[in-house]
Amino acid sequence: MTFIDDGDLTAAYARSDGLCVPHLFAVLEHDGERREARALVDRTREKWARLGQEISSFVSKHDYRNHEPYTQAEAASYARAFEMLAGAKSVFGNDRHPRTSTPVSRTIPS
Repeated sequence: MTFIDDGDLTAAYARSDGLCVPHLFAVLEHDGERREARALVDRTREKWARLGQEISSFVSKHDYRNHEPYTQAEAASYARAFEMLAGAKSVFGNDRHPRTSTPVSRTIPS
């Protein structure tokens, strides 16, 4: 959180879709009381609101009465929303600990 006011980081974050839910929660669990965390939450909420508007527009343009084409951002909005909810694969180690299923040992009693 010490880099929240860094100009390069701020510019990069402005170009991004923001933090996903798992990473935002991680920030809040670690530094939730700091003013920088509140600033990050505010910036993230703005990003999520914009994404919500793009999804809404994408959905409304699928109405049979609509003849306006959807934009590339609108078409990708639902996939980006999934990434905001669950995190994108291979970003910041969110898939570091893949779920593995351990086979259940089945033995027949003798």
